[in-house]
Amino acid sequence: MERKKYRYDISGMSCAACVSHVERAAKKALDHIQPKGKDSCPYDVTVSLLTSSMNVEIDESLVEKVGKDAIDRALITEISHAGYHAKMADVTVTERKQTAKQTEKTEKKRLRRSWFTFALSALLTLILMLFSMGPMFGLVLVKDPLIVALIQLALTTPVLILNRRYFIGGWRALCHFSPNMDSLIAIGSGASMMFGLFVVARMIMAGQSGDTELLHSLAHNLYFESAAMIVTLVTLGKNMEKGARLRASRAIQALATMLPDTAIIVQDDKQKIVPLSSVQIGDVVLCREGDLIPVDGMIISGRGAVNESALTGESIPADKTVGDRVHAACTLVEGSLLVRVEQVGEGTALSHILQLLEDAASSRAPVARLADKISLFFVPAVLLISIGTFVFWMITTQNITEALQFSISVLVISCPCALGLATPTAILVATGRGAEMGVLFKSAEALEKLHATQVVCLDKTGTMTEGLPEVTDCIVCPTATSLSPIGSSMGRVEDLISLAAAVERHSSHPLSVAICSYAEKKHIIPPTATDYVSIIGEGVKGSVNSKICLVGKKTLMWKQGVDEQNLLWFDQINEKLGGEGKTVVCVAYDGQAVGAIALADRVREDTPAAISRLSDMGVETLMLTGDNDTVAAAVAGKAGVNGVRASLLPQDKERLVRELSGQCSVAMVGDGINDAPALARADVGIAIGAGTDVAIDCAGVVLTKSTLHGVADAIALSRRTMACIRENLFWALLYNTICIPIAAGALSSFGVTLNPMLAAGAMSLSSVCVVLNSLRLRKVSLSHVHFKRKKKNIIQKQTVTNLQYDAFDDIADETQKEDTISMESNNQTVTLSVKGMMCPHCVAHVKKALEGVNGVISVEVSLENANAVVMAEECVERKPLVDAVVAAGYECE
Repeated sequence: MERKKYRYDISGMSCAACVSHVERAAKKALDHIQPKGKDSCPYDVTVSLLTSSMNVEIDESLVEKVGKDAIDRALITEISHAGYHAKMADVTVTERKQTAKQTEKTEKKRLRRSWFTFALSALLTLILMLFSMGPMFGLVLVKDPLIVALIQLALTTPVLILNRRYFIGGWRALCHFSPNMDSLIAIGSGASMMFGLFVVARMIMAGQSGDTELLHSLAHNLYFESAAMIVTLVTLGKNMEKGARLRASRAIQALATMLPDTAIIVQDDKQKIVPLSSVQIGDVVLCREGDLIPVDGMIISGRGAVNESALTGESIPADKTVGDRVHAACTLVEGSLLVRVEQVGEGTALSHILQLLEDAASSRAPVARLADKISLFFVPAVLLISIGTFVFWMITTQNITEALQFSISVLVISCPCALGLATPTAILVATGRGAEMGVLFKSAEALEKLHATQVVCLDKTGTMTEGLPEVTDCIVCPTATSLSPIGSSMGRVEDLISLAAAVERHSSHPLSVAICSYAEKKHIIPPTATDYVSIIGEGVKGSVNSKICLVGKKTLMWKQGVDEQNLLWFDQINEKLGGEGKTVVCVAYDGQAVGAIALADRVREDTPAAISRLSDMGVETLMLTGDNDTVAAAVAGKAGVNGVRASLLPQDKERLVRELSGQCSVAMVGDGINDAPALARADVGIAIGAGTDVAIDCAGVVLTKSTLHGVADAIALSRRTMACIRENLFWALLYNTICIPIAAGALSSFGVTLNPMLAAGAMSLSSVCVVLNSLRLRKVSLSHVHFKRKKKNIIQKQTVTNLQYDAFDDIADETQKEDTISMESNNQTVTLSVKGMMCPHCVAHVKKALEGVNGVISVEVSLENANAVVMAEECVERKPLVDAVVAAGYECE
């Protein structure tokens, strides 16, 4: 039977315990409304603190039996009885947009209130420390010990009242037989407070009896500062966690706000601006250049270039014409389109991505908090030991004061400071160390989970690559004769770039921008082009020196009458470089193809080294991209990843990550909106700092530097941190194992006892040890050799044949590699020894002289080796080459 999924907004949740309470209430409601026994229907309830929502999956048969309204009423009523508020979630993107803004406003208000509580608590605790610890440093504010005790009591009481939620939550957890960290905090702080009250009462009696010696002695047994300090520091950590959670929830709001508020409807040849919510399926929408496309639909008129990076992550716009489909949130960078609406609201691809992100955020992580697991047994054990200690000494000594002292000593010495600090101090130091390295952990959970990573999934564009197209190859056609009028003082390649940039600088297309940027980088000043025309989807056209210049696809050349025999050379170039994942454009001038320019999204220089480092750490890598198989295979081969999956939509990436997560621990690295569902679904999402706000908001780790070495650093730091946490927990538990029996009086027959003051000292010492151990993370080496683990070969190796994986050369620095490609099989290579070259200008002169020889295809001149390597047609003899160098003023042989 098919399952129905329903979503509810939940308000009032503040911690993981709230999530459990809401889940139990929802399950109770569903159990109550459905038949018992064999006829009962399975269901699934998932509550997310991140999105303040609940997803309920119910068999369709149950919905048909009791009705959707009855299910809604039962869930909302039962959740209200549990102390929370529930309502049906908004359906449309517009409604979500409005609700998201209101929710963020409310959460910010609560966070501000919580920070105010911390500030006031910190101020009172600081004053309290002056009275309690001041005498140790010669600072005596009040001499009367009883007045000092009463002042400390007066300062501690409001701190505990301000932070009463820990006592309420801890007590509630104990009542439900599920003690957590709140229970530990409440017991530790409460025990210190209760013992302090007990000491104050004895001080009052000592004062009334005139026993000043006892009065001064008791003044050293006050532990009010421990009670206040515990809750104040915990509040600081909670506020930081709440702020991170609020920032993480912004990812969903950002997705909801990507659509425009209005759309232009065309009816009876008239244009009308209407709210997006009123657009219906079948309407015709006008999209103008620079606009965000508001709907999913089919183009019925016009042509344009559409930037689909919001969905695919690919930076190069896709050419669209009649019959092609476009999607909401994509940008029309060039042209004008009439689109017939096929999907609006929840039916759009953007809404589907939003749903995937919400579902991933709502899914429950399988790994529970280690400290909470320990506290499940630790807290009841301490309570039983304390009670048993009191009973034992009452029976043995018949002295209630002595029995109470031993009993409270057990509670004080088992105060969970060391246990509570074991995790947060290590995480605090680790996050600081990570920030220094350019790795920002947005939550402790991300830092904890990352250590177990076995597979890293990598987005291609902007993550493994630079994210923008760049010129990689410039090839002059061997038969080109029409370049010299353009710039006779430059080399043939420079003339080619100058010619292309002359017409491309009038276009805003990313490929045009890349060519113009390359010309500027090479200090090439293009001539003036007139009569500029942009042929959408094919290229550009202009007039240079009164002759037609074309830059674009072969179809443009063919339509404009470029010599077909001349274009056969371009077909060979396009096949060769296209197989390497590059985009190749043809340049034609005066009716002839004069050259080709190849562009590609360049692989980051440090990507292969970072992938190799991850491999040495035992982590496998898988590239996920929306690009085609050819481009994906080329990039994967250069980077050295273990596997590659190409032509993926956002939902495909999310599905693959979800499937891998069922086999191992997966981290996803991305930078685009299209990566958001996969980032949220992965065990840990890692966003490149130069990426979109949505990717950064929904990731658990952000790399401030655009390098994949940050991924390896993050995993190494996480592994070190988890090792440190385990050490801290071990020593904290060992401390409790040894000290609790002593505090209970187990060695009193040997004269060894721990009164509450010594117990507090021992407790403080254990906390100091934990903190010092955590501080080692600031200096510890993160070299990957210390973390090498054996691979499990989870990803099947992708073998790609018949593709060249030469590194993308930086041709801005290696000009000798320009103009070197020829697909003719009858070419020859001639090496000439050249003497007399003294500087790069000499190199340029020799190169220009050789390029002027008829039949020369390319020239590579080396100042260091004092030679020139010439690629020329087979008919070219050596003598004309030597004569050309000699004529330029150099010796040649």
